[in-house]
Amino acid sequence: MLRRTVLARFDGKNWKVFAKADGLADEQLSAIARWQGALWLVYRDSVGISRMQFDGERHAITHFTMQNGLSSNQAIAVCQRYIGEYLGYTDNGIDVNERGHWRHYGLDDGLIWEDTNGGALHADTKATYGLELPRDSRGMRRRRMRFPILRPQPFLTSVRESRRSSVLEKQPVLPYSRSSLLIRFSSLNYANQARTRFHYRLRGYEDTWNETGERNLHFAGLPAGHYVF
Repeated sequence: MLRRTVLARFDGKNWKVFAKADGLADEQLSAIARWQGALWLVYRDSVGISRMQFDGERHAITHFTMQNGLSSNQAIAVCQRYIGEYLGYTDNGIDVNERGHWRHYGLDDGLIWEDTNGGALHADTKATYGLELPRDSRGMRRRRMRFPILRPQPFLTSVRESRRSSVLEKQPVLPYSRSSLLIRFSSLNYANQARTRFHYRLRGYEDTWNETGERNLHFAGLPAGHYVF
């Protein structure tokens, strides 16, 4: 529940009031929602959105800001669309969190205004959302939208030795003296290309997945071995 914009929890016997010392990004809240045992918190100040999960008396908090996917730290409201998928309404459009990854929707996706109004949000049973946007010279406008999650297929455009212009064959073999690669790739996605992110790894060189907004990667001084990009 909200108590003077402060988060408090009743466990059946006692009240616990949460503060920044308990992991909150801020103590002044403007909205709260609960799904699947987790609380989603929206703050009055521009500090993003938090997800709070409980395990008995213990709790864990995950913060979402512009550093890890939100388009704005000034959140307005949160809402669930499907299981595992959440929508964050901000002063810069709508951010959809699907299984941990954020996708932004703004003017290019059909919104007539990006400064949303959480107090006029309506969700129906068909996962369609009505937004009443702030008043401007055109008056109040309602917009019913569906938010498809588009995952364009990435593809390689070229694989080259870094110091040569010729394109290598599909499974190239390089001598040790020329052990640097320049890999270029893209995707068939022409909407919001600046926000498109690619996940990649070069197996045999590193096991972890990395993220980039670039469309080329340079691997220099590769040691002898077999690699799969």
